Amino acid sequence: MKARTILKLTARDHLLSVITVILGLQTGALSATTEAELSPIPPGSSAFSGGPGQLVPGCRFAEGKGMRVMVKATGILRSADGFNWQESHKANAPLYNITFGDGLFVAVGHGGTILVSQDGAVWANRRSGTPSSLHDIAYAKGSFIAVGNEGVIATSTDGMSWHIQNSGTDERLHGVTYGNGLFVAVGYHGTILTSKDGVNWKTRESQIEERLQGVQYGNGTFVAISWHGHVLTSKTGITWKSQAGLGADLAQLSYKNGAFVSCSSQGGVWVSANGKLWSRATTPEQIVPASAAVAKAGW
Repeated sequence: MKARTILKLTARDHLLSVITVILGLQTGALSATTEAELSPIPPGSSAFSGGPGQLVPGCRFAEGKGMRVMVKATGILRSADGFNWQESHKANAPLYNITFGDGLFVAVGHGGTILVSQDGAVWANRRSGTPSSLHDIAYAKGSFIAVGNEGVIATSTDGMSWHIQNSGTDERLHGVTYGNGLFVAVGYHGTILTSKDGVNWKTRESQIEERLQGVQYGNGTFVAISWHGHVLTSKTGITWKSQAGLGADLAQLSYKNGAFVSCSSQGGVWVSANGKLWSRATTPEQIVPASAAVAKAGW
């Protein structure tokens, strides 16, 4: 019998689970279990709490063809409804992120790992052309862009054949996004790179030396976060401005339903509409107002 994951959650826990999946914050409540029922989230606890080991930098979630697919360190989960999850692939190396584009799910991870799937169920390895770990991946303008250690940037127009580009840096790159006609990649020592085509990259000034952990685009603004709680914003991706620090080691950043959401290695969650003003979230409703946003997202 094929392994399957069964979730039995209360109405409250359903909402917590949905928000966790929508925002890709962490998957502690969605770990795969073979032929076993997962316990509901204990009363009074939060789906957003957890130690550093439960938070993996990056969004870790993609949606396409009516399927939700999520990566974790040991494998890949898929779901048709966001509540019932099946482990579709056991990873030989830790996986760090995933995206969907041009009818294809593409996951990246340790040691240059690239996995591709058309349905989230059957996965195939692809040669990335690098032994460096890949931490994030984005799809836009007909191209997949993956970034990782030693300044590696790998690109592909079909997800099958990959090419290593000259990034102009050997700093570890930890995040990549697309917006306003521009790819933006961020990494250690305040590294920010931009490209119009994913092939030719330019270095931009961040004015900080922190480890930039992630970058997202939304509401007409690029937002980047650092390990020591610094937040950078930019309207163009070219010039950047430092905002008030959040006083926490920020591990990952997501953008969904008009809000930037960042979580720390200590389990805290912060929300912002513009990247400038942030508030710490203590309830699901503060992250996704009531259930309207859940319905809006089609869940």
